[in-house]
Amino acid sequence: AGFINSENRGYYLGHTASFAKMETFWPEIAPHEMAHVLQFYLSRGTSSNCGEGQECSKYHGHSIEGSANTLGMAIAFPILPWYSDEMDKILKNGIRGYKSQISVKNKEDAISLFKLIESRNTEMSQEFSYSAGQVLWEYFIGTYGFKKWIEFNLNIPKTANFGENLKFTVGIDKQGFYEAAAPYFLSVWERLAKEG
Repeated sequence: AGFINSENRGYYLGHTASFAKMETFWPEIAPHEMAHVLQFYLSRGTSSNCGEGQECSKYHGHSIEGSANTLGMAIAFPILPWYSDEMDKILKNGIRGYKSQISVKNKEDAISLFKLIESRNTEMSQEFSYSAGQVLWEYFIGTYGFKKWIEFNLNIPKTANFGENLKFTVGIDKQGFYEAAAPYFLSVWERLAKEG
């Protein structure tokens, strides 16, 4: 899914297996992909010469996939407990799957995870860019509002990189954003880790 600025059109190509049943169909997928169309429409298809995770990058893995998950869940599950259950389920699966490789026990660990998921260069960072990223961007939207998420994406072509965009849009730099979001994220992680 994405947006082709030169053609002024969005696109979404989707498919599923013929053997898929309702148990394997995840209602969040189509809205998640449409969130990508919206992201790239708002940013007018701006790309960056820098890869994810670099200081000069305009996008990070968590901002692309995490915020698309947050929006996709909100659209797919308009009843708050359903939304919350699905958000929890995804992160809980990641915590279980990678418990021997990562733990989040304090604010510093949460910030380290946010930095790890700036880039999707390993299976673990790919997984958590969605599941941990969705909680990070839930914090962003819950704190600053959906209009600020729209503004953040509109500001991508106007700013040099992800950190400058945050500062321009909400008045704090990337480190400040991570520090502010860490306590909320830590509370979610701890609750789900206890549930096992």
